[in-house]
Amino acid sequence: MKETFYSFDLPCSLASLSDFHNSDPGPVLASLRQRRPQLIAIPGDFIKSEQAADGGSVLAGQPEILTLFEECVSVAPTFVSLGNHEWPLTAADYECIRRSGVILLDNSFQKLTISGIKLVIGGLTSAYVTECRRVELLPPEEQAAYKRSIGRRKHGLGRPQPAPETAWLSSYLSEEGYHLLLNHHPEYTSFLPGQPELVLSGHAHGGQWNYYSFRKRRPCGVWAPGQGLFPEYTSGFYGNMLVSRGLANTTVIPRFFNPEEIVYIYPENK
Repeated sequence: MKETFYSFDLPCSLASLSDFHNSDPGPVLASLRQRRPQLIAIPGDFIKSEQAADGGSVLAGQPEILTLFEECVSVAPTFVSLGNHEWPLTAADYECIRRSGVILLDNSFQKLTISGIKLVIGGLTSAYVTECRRVELLPPEEQAAYKRSIGRRKHGLGRPQPAPETAWLSSYLSEEGYHLLLNHHPEYTSFLPGQPELVLSGHAHGGQWNYYSFRKRRPCGVWAPGQGLFPEYTSGFYGNMLVSRGLANTTVIPRFFNPEEIVYIYPENK
């Protein structure tokens, strides 16, 4: 895992931990304790999308996640949003997440003041999560058929991807302060009704295999879920959106020239 540093028009220092996928929290926590950011953001995909065998708690079988959350909170205020892998979470899991001390942003926002600056921090939930909640109201056989299709759809295969719920974003953007949005899917940019000052994303896993594009003058990826071949958004800044390469690899395909990363952003004047 590498540490990547950026400067941006931001009122505080921040760490972005995307796509943890129940990996080893040790290196991440060691980095956080050394760097001491003022804010920690976890923009989705902190679990592996595996339902519990008994239909119970998912987090009970993935204990590294709560360890990460609890230790992050001891470093700085920590905000979490939901990515596509979070679709199997149960009501018991959501309660465990909240008890860990992190602030869960589920198509919602919270206000926070740091160094006298008002921040409005929102979390846009993956459409796969919100659609699964609607499917829970269907007969069991229809639920099973839908959930079998999730594996293909979350990688941009099969039926078109669902759209996220964005009605709440108008209220969020109308609040006074610096707007920070945790938005796991970088391809959701077209759904945003306005532009927050800073958007944190992941999901693309850096494009899996990286090459340097002389035309774009930046590293580019070969494939990303939700974007397909030669994706537009893989890593780094795209205007006001920062896409992380993520902290884990969830496929059998190795990453080439594409290390896992923890991202730090510092105010431009510091």
